[in-house]
Amino acid sequence: MNKFLIIDDDENIRDNIREIFELTGAKVYTAPNGREGIILAAEVKPDLILCDIAMPGLNGYEVKQSLAQSKETLAIPFIYLTAQADSESMRKGMNLGADDYIIKPVRAKELLDIVRNRLTRIGELKHISAAKNDDEKLSFDDKISLNTGKELIFVELKNIVAIIVSGDYTKVITSDSKKPILKKTLKEWEQVLPGKYFIRVHRKMIINLNYVEKIEPWFNGSLAAKVKGFPEIVKFSKRYSQVFKKKYKKG
Repeated sequence: MNKFLIIDDDENIRDNIREIFELTGAKVYTAPNGREGIILAAEVKPDLILCDIAMPGLNGYEVKQSLAQSKETLAIPFIYLTAQADSESMRKGMNLGADDYIIKPVRAKELLDIVRNRLTRIGELKHISAAKNDDEKLSFDDKISLNTGKELIFVELKNIVAIIVSGDYTKVITSDSKKPILKKTLKEWEQVLPGKYFIRVHRKMIINLNYVEKIEPWFNGSLAAKVKGFPEIVKFSKRYSQVFKKKYKKG
């Protein structure tokens, strides 16, 4: 049985979400403010916390900061439930270690899908952290949740064209031209992506081979690729050119 903790100063929202989760058989705890939520989190150690941001007393950011200071609550998956959909608020929350955002108002099915996906992804990542080969990584048909800054979208891995470093974040380029940004390094992406399809081309980019139209020799033994939807040629570094040649050598 899953255990959920809902922290929100709006009683109607707490009760509505509690009823939705209880219909799935989950055990649900609620707290009307951040201080009580922190205490409950330490007591019941829920599988996931949904927390409002704008609350009197401790706000959602402060709740997450407090939970991060305790070993008992540090690793509990944390999702913001908020009406603040601007990118600055989201970036602040993700910098504090939040796993996701749910924008109010949210429908029951959407809420359940998001939470179910998050719990599934957490289980997958725990499994993958011990992976030794591509067979234990995510499937090419698996879906992951990505935050565009305005909405949460679900994307199949096969529809990711490329992943590019953007400051402390990575930008995910999808086949329908969406470009959500996540606080996730390329190294972390490499740990979960199936290496049969996704390859590193240089220190700031991973591409999906299914969208590569042509790969040809470039300068000084390196390679260059024409990627569908990209106006410019993608140039491999010399190091990753050698890795590619060794891994995908034919004959």
